Amino acid sequence: MIQNSMKADGAYEIFPGFVLAPTGGKVIYVHSSGAAALDQLPQGMPGNPDGFFQSVQAALNTCRLGRGDRIVCLQGHVESISTANFMAAIGTTPTCSDVEITGVGNGSNRPTFTWTTATSSLLINTPNIKFRNMRFFLAGAHAAGSALTVAAPITITADGVEITDCEIAYGFQANRIVGIGITTTAAATRFAFDRNDVYAETLAVPTTTFLRLTGTDFFRMDSTRIVGPGSTTAIGPVQQLTTAMLKANIKNSIIQNTLAASTISFTAIAGSTGSVDKCAFGVLAAGNGITAASGLQVTASYVAVAGAAGTLATG
Repeated sequence: MIQNSMKADGAYEIFPGFVLAPTGGKVIYVHSSGAAALDQLPQGMPGNPDGFFQSVQAALNTCRLGRGDRIVCLQGHVESISTANFMAAIGTTPTCSDVEITGVGNGSNRPTFTWTTATSSLLINTPNIKFRNMRFFLAGAHAAGSALTVAAPITITADGVEITDCEIAYGFQANRIVGIGITTTAAATRFAFDRNDVYAETLAVPTTTFLRLTGTDFFRMDSTRIVGPGSTTAIGPVQQLTTAMLKANIKNSIIQNTLAASTISFTAIAGSTGSVDKCAFGVLAAGNGITAASGLQVTASYVAVAGAAGTLATG
């Protein structure tokens, strides 16, 4: 008979006479309140000095290359992104890769990360990093405060990065905004952005856009809603720039530019390939919603001016 036991560094299979420790990743728990949160750990998974930290920054220091380590942020965890190149400044980076950072909780109890200075930035420059079930406040705490423009909250320069099931606020006052919320480079292939709820107040006009895609071949976006202003009527909250993306897969999503007189919500560029299927593009003036002749195959997708019936969008 085989028995299983769980420890911070993964599962152990116990056989008569010997123990096999598989190469699967270890599990590391995080909560900003420290030891007071230990009682939130599930039964049978006690915290220990090697498996519990007060910040993701500290937990990442213990992660390894290509082992599939997992960081679990417990309910109510809060953390500030207060420096430039957060994560990239960690001593073990770039040897740390293939890490999943998962939040536990629902609604406002999910782990919350807040960008607090103009130069605060999260640099994801190692492959296969995954963020799941988080709240990201890219333009400071979601409350009235001093003016703040966070220039580049998130930059992705590695393959296989994923942001999924997250709530992302990229502006909520005219003077609490972002320059570009998420920026990808041509090296950010296979970036997945699924089931996210993204928003900004209409007055919180970004300097440029929320999501700027440069290259980003095999980009995937599924069941995501992005509602907020772009910087102009023709630059929506999603913008391609410089290098066309190839083999994109965008489906079941809503992108709405809430800027007055907007005609575009997805500013695409020529030379792109891939598909846009069953999506909705919201604008506030007559337009196509997505830049025409981008090369993307647009099927079963509609553009609608607020309060009006939608019409078929073309690629």
